[in-house]
Amino acid sequence: MYDSNIKNVVTLKIKSNYFDELDNPPVKPVKKNKALGVNWLFQHIYLHADGSIFFTVKKTLYKLNSSNEGNYKISGKFQFLISGKTLNIRQLLFHDNHLYLSSAFNEFIYKIPLDSINF
Repeated sequence: MYDSNIKNVVTLKIKSNYFDELDNPPVKPVKKNKALGVNWLFQHIYLHADGSIFFTVKKTLYKLNSSNEGNYKISGKFQFLISGKTLNIRQLLFHDNHLYLSSAFNEFIYKIPLDSINF
């Protein structure tokens, strides 16, 4: 993850016992002109001021907290219901104790007080 000056702030190496158990083929680069790929699955990464990392996978917002050793662990998993349907998260932003979410499927921006979410 880089800041606005393209300075590396955090480097993540994702480990998962589940991933190790899968019979995965060798990794190949994603072509630039491909419409979907890794970016569609693991997207919208946000480094919070407290050092935690948020990212979305389709309809789920995940929170990673760091330990003293610099390792990160999932500490929260959230979905948001709008009119009885789960919001497909497109963008997220934290500002003034609120979480702002948008979806690719409607024109609204949702403002959610952080104290209403059990982070």
